[in-house]
Amino acid sequence: MSSSYEKRDPLTGLFSRRTGHEILSNFVEHFSRVALLLCDVDRFKSLNECFGHMRGDEELCRIARDLERICAPYPVCRMGGDEFIIVLHEVSLQQARDVADKILASQPPQLVPAGGEAPFMSFSIGFALFPIQATSAEHLLHAADVALLKVKRGGRLPDGTPYTGRNRAMTWGDFLDEFPEQSARFLNPDFAATNPQI
Repeated sequence: MSSSYEKRDPLTGLFSRRTGHEILSNFVEHFSRVALLLCDVDRFKSLNECFGHMRGDEELCRIARDLERICAPYPVCRMGGDEFIIVLHEVSLQQARDVADKILASQPPQLVPAGGEAPFMSFSIGFALFPIQATSAEHLLHAADVALLKVKRGGRLPDGTPYTGRNRAMTWGDFLDEFPEQSARFLNPDFAATNPQI
C-alpha cells in the first residue's frame, strides 16, 4: 500500500473513512476494474446496549482483524460506527462475490440477549463493480450502499425467492433485477447527482 495512505482509525487501526475515500478514488483512476464491498454489522446497537460500549469496541476490533486477514492484500477501511469497506482491484464480479462470501462465513450470526428479545447480530454486505455498475468512485460507493440497503430490508433474490433481510451479500446488479425503473434512473449520472436518495 502506498505510503501516502497514513490516516488510521484510532480504535481498530484500519484505514480511516477519509483514507478510504482516497483509496477508492485512486483505484478507480488507476485500475480498469474496481469492486467495492460495503459491510455493516446488523443489530450492533443491541450489543452495545446489552454489554456496554467497551464490549462493542472489542467486537469491532475483532471484526477488523478478521477482515484484514480474509481480504489481504486489499485495503480495509472503517467508515464509522459498524460500517467497513473493502476496495478490490482487477477482479471480476464473481471474485468480489467470493470475497464477500468468505467474509460472511467468518462472521456467523451471534445471539445477543437484550431487553426481553434475543436478536441475532449478523453481517450484511452490499457491493458493486466499476465500470460495469458505476461510472465514478462516488457512484460506486452509492451503488454499494443501495445494494446494502436492499440486503437489510429484505425482498427477493434474482431467482424470485423471497428473503427476510440481513446476513447475506448482494450486488447492485441484484438491485437492478428487482427495481428496473429506479435502476435506470440511477444509472443516469445527472439524475443520480440530483437525487442521492435513489
